[in-house]
Amino acid sequence: MQKTVYFVRHGETEYNRKHIIQGRGVDSDLNAKGIKQAELLYKAYQEVPFDLCVTSSLKRTNQTIGHFLNQTTQVWDSADIDEIGWGLHEGRRATKQMKRDFDKMLTQWKSNNFNARLEGGESLEELKARVERFLRQLEDRAFNHALVCSHGRTLMCMMCLVAGESLTQMYRFSQSNTAVNIARFEEGRWTLDRVGDTAHLKVKL
Repeated sequence: MQKTVYFVRHGETEYNRKHIIQGRGVDSDLNAKGIKQAELLYKAYQEVPFDLCVTSSLKRTNQTIGHFLNQTTQVWDSADIDEIGWGLHEGRRATKQMKRDFDKMLTQWKSNNFNARLEGGESLEELKARVERFLRQLEDRAFNHALVCSHGRTLMCMMCLVAGESLTQMYRFSQSNTAVNIARFEEGRWTLDRVGDTAHLKVKL
């Protein structure tokens, strides 16, 4: 049986707008723009017969697909698709030193050192492990159309895994707020059909 999954990033928060680092430890709300983005997402995809909706444990994902949650037969929240933990950087505006630390870690990731991390944060290898666990559980679920709302870095990792790419290729799968990615799972294999689609944001309410 073919399963179709719509992977979506949450809407904008004030932390996004102000370029303050969120991560796994900051449980922020959508701002006014994020609420509008969620409404536009619903308007564009409300006719899809979702029989499974999945959020992370952070409320910004629940708020983004709240309209859909009332219309589906299965609802599941999974901490495995929370944003990556950025440790001591969370809840803070980036300083020059923080940017240097972040750039150093990214360089290590691009060199296949996925165990590099910010102080107190998660490594990319740890994020990959929980995303892989989530995908296995998703594959085992009974559904036809699923809507999965997660976070930017987590979705970049997830799309690499779905596409069969190395995590060094994450930036090919960049995710803006409420970006939609569509994949199919059939006979034990994933096919990625759409990446980072924001066409719904160009439609007026």
